[in-house]
Amino acid sequence: PMLEWFEEKRSFTPHPGQMQVVEAINNGAHEIDICCGKRSGKSLLAMEVALYRVLGLSQRVWIMGPTWDIVDRIWRPMWGEIRKDGIPITDRQKESRLIRTANGGLLEGVSWASPEQIEGEGVHVVITDESQYLTQDIYDKIRARLVGDWLWLRIGSPAEGGMSFYEDNAFAEELANRPGHVGPIRWPTWLNPCPEVQETVRIELDTLEFLKESRGANDPAY
Repeated sequence: PMLEWFEEKRSFTPHPGQMQVVEAINNGAHEIDICCGKRSGKSLLAMEVALYRVLGLSQRVWIMGPTWDIVDRIWRPMWGEIRKDGIPITDRQKESRLIRTANGGLLEGVSWASPEQIEGEGVHVVITDESQYLTQDIYDKIRARLVGDWLWLRIGSPAEGGMSFYEDNAFAEELANRPGHVGPIRWPTWLNPCPEVQETVRIELDTLEFLKESRGANDPAY
């Protein structure tokens, strides 16, 4: 149903890397860690999953990050997409980052820079952006808010200068084969079909080909 909804409502086709996440959700995973580089399409996938849960399943969804700027990277585009969808809106508060639809769906942006905000009614879906900045305390607060057939999608980039709590936790859960957990899922940026990304890939491949022909495959520059 989710893939059909993506196609019919959003004209969105996940690329092979993103499909790993879709398959994990369809197989019943509750906690999914995605650890990829920039421009890999992880934020776009998170937005599409959140739209499906809010508009298609009438669920309550939090978009979270360590700062409001990071929250807004996913939340603000979703604000516009929900308003265009045509479902009546019963409550909308752009400044406080909340939108509620007549079908019972709720989308709310929450920054964990202020931990007291991680309170209130339970939510079905949490998407944390830049999850490498999660701490044990914030992790525990979020887990306490999840209800029903919940889903926590944790997206982030590899931490610089060592492993973050997010990565350590993801690997520990993977090694323990914890039920309901999948990840860390990874894919290369070049899988993203975005024209800008593909143009960057083309330029890099041309550069590599030039170095190989001019200096040889054994040259350090190649």
